Amino acid sequence: MLLLALIRSGANPALDQTWLTPLIEEKLDETRLQRALQAQADLRCPFSDLPAAASLVLWLVLSHHRLPGPDNDADRKECHDKTNATPQQLLGRINARWGYENRFDEDEFQQRLRDCFLFPQGLLSESPSWRKALSHRARQLNERLPLLQQAIEDGSWRIVAHHARLCLMLGDHYYSSQDKDHSWNSPLSLYANTGRDRDNRVRLKQKLDEHLIGVAAAAIKTCNLLPDIESELPRAADL
Repeated sequence: MLLLALIRSGANPALDQTWLTPLIEEKLDETRLQRALQAQADLRCPFSDLPAAASLVLWLVLSHHRLPGPDNDADRKECHDKTNATPQQLLGRINARWGYENRFDEDEFQQRLRDCFLFPQGLLSESPSWRKALSHRARQLNERLPLLQQAIEDGSWRIVAHHARLCLMLGDHYYSSQDKDHSWNSPLSLYANTGRDRDNRVRLKQKLDEHLIGVAAAAIKTCNLLPDIESELPRAADL
């Protein structure tokens, strides 16, 4: 939702450059983002009408733990013969019922839903390391927007999305399995995960900025290794 707020609160939400620019320039306005959050929560189709790169990045965020999918027969029947010519069409089909709601107790659900839009310990923009890393990656994405448009036009964006998701999943699992970086210097009090100490007690582990930067590095390394990995896999014709 924070990413949606960033995209939609820009001067021209239809252009990827609009939301990439504050990331590149390291000029994130937390107050403005939090004001824009509730508007996203009230949208019936929050993932529709977004630019291409934003749609692809949001799909990676939504799918890197598990693929979204309809959880009832009616929605499955509605989608079973559909295809997605663009990332925007893919995102436009997804809603909260596609595996993202744990709606067992309505009162508890409504309370927890409100809590999702509160950030009492601030946001990641307080981390210089994260801002610098994000600026670098946002600049790279901005420079490659013409290539993304070409991939959408020739249909190859699907394999790009598939490979990017694979690398992100592997990078996330790998870095999450590691101990925290004891030399990491961060002003954040935000943590990404937990681990167990020598006495088997649960302890906070990696700071959120360390985790995100570490996952990105591991995902990029995986991406660079992917051609070698795929060359070792059996071909479909041999199965």
